Amino acid sequence: MKPLRTLGRILHRLVSVPEAEADPTFQPVLGQQTRRGMVVTALLGITGVLVFFLAQLLSGSQVVWFYDETSDGTVSLGEKLALLVLCLILFWASRGEHVHRWGRPLLGVVMVAAAIAIGLDDMAQNDFSFTTAWFVLIQLVAITTVPFTPRQSLGIAVSMFMVYVAMVTLFPDVLAPYLVVHRYAYFFFANVIVVAISAYRYTARFAQHRYLEETRALRDELAGRSEQLEQSLAELSAAQADLVRAERLAALGQVTSGVAHEIQNPLNFVINFASVNHELVDELREVLEENGLDESDEKALIEEMLDDLGQNASSIDTHGRRASQIVSRMMEHSRSTSKVTEAVDLNDFVEQTVHLATDRLRQRVGDEVLDESGAFHIERDYGEVPERIHLQRNDMQAAFLNLLDNAFRAAMEGGRKSTAH
Repeated sequence: MKPLRTLGRILHRLVSVPEAEADPTFQPVLGQQTRRGMVVTALLGITGVLVFFLAQLLSGSQVVWFYDETSDGTVSLGEKLALLVLCLILFWASRGEHVHRWGRPLLGVVMVAAAIAIGLDDMAQNDFSFTTAWFVLIQLVAITTVPFTPRQSLGIAVSMFMVYVAMVTLFPDVLAPYLVVHRYAYFFFANVIVVAISAYRYTARFAQHRYLEETRALRDELAGRSEQLEQSLAELSAAQADLVRAERLAALGQVTSGVAHEIQNPLNFVINFASVNHELVDELREVLEENGLDESDEKALIEEMLDDLGQNASSIDTHGRRASQIVSRMMEHSRSTSKVTEAVDLNDFVEQTVHLATDRLRQRVGDEVLDESGAFHIERDYGEVPERIHLQRNDMQAAFLNLLDNAFRAAMEGGRKSTAH
């Protein structure tokens, strides 16, 4: 029972329509290979007919239109011309657009017609010794060039076998009785092998096509992912460039803030001393009036000098305030514009700011000067803060840094004055 089931599966696969016929992507492949096989088969048929016809003429055989009982060993001109016309039609049809649909059936018809012509020739010559070999050769040429389906290959093989059986049955004298069974067995097994080869080649063609399609799909997917990776790399490079630019701007902002802070303190002194000069000029005027100097050139000269001093003090005060405004805008611009507050531990925040201010002072005056001067000593006495407070870290840290920088500067100047005394 198992061998019968296996044979039934094989027969079902042979006579069923394969899935490749329903694959739209396989149709162009079928058309291309069918067209190529039709051209090869047509050219071989045309060449074979002409060579066979020429050989028979050169051998001195009598040319007739059709075979009859008196035309043994002659050439049938009508048969050869019909086969030649079929091959020309096959060659012309190979140029059609829908060759993958009707090209293979047409080629099957030409193959059966060629088998009939060969059988008639052998029958005329009363020799069927090589008829089956020619039939098998025709099938091998066809299945190696055209992707016949297993069902089409089986149909062609059965048709040729029926042609051979009909000729041997109708004309039993052309083959010795003891050779009939041998030829049948040989032709049957040869057809089985040919059909198996055709089915294998057809399925192999479709499997190769499917693998190529999967490879093409994978290649397209890989190309798409490569484009995505390139785009991601470009975005990453752009983000990296933006990050570097932001870091540079942040560093520039810190430098600007430090420079602005360093400039702000001298400007404050300049503005303050300009105000002091105004007060001194007013006091000098009062002293001159109290001393009651007479009208003289010295008094006029002193008055003129005091006016010049007042004007100079006013100019210094005006330009100093203008410079102070510019520095203030620089400091505001260098600060972070984010107004987001965060909860911090105030003691830790102040300690971090002290360390930062100390590092800035060491970078400015050097470790040796700071250690040898003994100008100040930091004593920490933090109170307990029960919970975190919300503040803007950057703005608050900048304010604490300014306070600490001013305190450090005052302590350093006070230490130098006490050392000088």
